[in-house]
Amino acid sequence: MTAQEIIRCEECRRPLKTEASRAAKIGPRCAAIKAAAKDLSSRQRAKFRELLSDGAVIPTSRPGEFRLPSSDGSSTYRTTPRVCTCKWGRKAAGHPEMHGCIHRALVRLKVRPQIRAADRRTAFA
Repeated sequence: MTAQEIIRCEECRRPLKTEASRAAKIGPRCAAIKAAAKDLSSRQRAKFRELLSDGAVIPTSRPGEFRLPSSDGSSTYRTTPRVCTCKWGRKAAGHPEMHGCIHRALVRLKVRPQIRAADRRTAFA
């Protein structure tokens, strides 16, 4: 690899600056987004990206707790990285074989917005 060669993130196509990012072929923010959404179905991932781009994760006065809107915007759900008050979050809580809750995935991303280079190699195994 020459100093002139530009290596881009496989997700967002931005130039990667650090050697660790270049080796992983993904930047720290994109790695965190990918890791947070890995347990979601393709339909859930679309909603996840929509809520992410809308900035829908609102912190509450309680540390580690956030409010996120329902699909139709008529209500909000209290969410932490492990618990969500939405119907899907309550249903999937005891069933690891089910796809995850998009609200919890967004909160996990908010709590850990980047993945260190050393962790990127194992985040998607």
